[in-house]
Amino acid sequence: PARPAKAVPAQPARIVQKTPPAKQPAVAKIPQLTRSEELLNFVEKWRSAWVAKDIETYISCYSPSFKNGGLNREGWKQKKLSLNKKYSYINVAIKNIVVQWTPSGANVSFSQTYKSDQYQTVGTKVLQMTNKNNRWQIESEIM
Repeated sequence: PARPAKAVPAQPARIVQKTPPAKQPAVAKIPQLTRSEELLNFVEKWRSAWVAKDIETYISCYSPSFKNGGLNREGWKQKKLSLNKKYSYINVAIKNIVVQWTPSGANVSFSQTYKSDQYQTVGTKVLQMTNKNNRWQIESEIM
């Protein structure tokens, strides 16, 4: 028969290396976006909402005082709602973005390619932007 193992008395743990004293926890620094990055993020939010036919996010990108071709902001919203129903899809690609800073905000110009199942166009668009209360908004757009 097998013999039972001998009990070995527990030994205190040995300290191999001293732990340095605790340092103050590092505070994670959240990188601040530059003004240009904020503006470009806004333009992408606007473009994405347009493509997704997310009318509430899309129209929130426009200033209450927005005007375009005789339409105010509400008229612009109604026009876009109508087009969203008419077209089965919308695709908007932008490239060659140029930002010109102005005293009240910025003018953002870019090459825009717009495609839907019934209409397509390519051209240069200019968004005239203002920043009020740390929030970018489109005052007007020209294509």
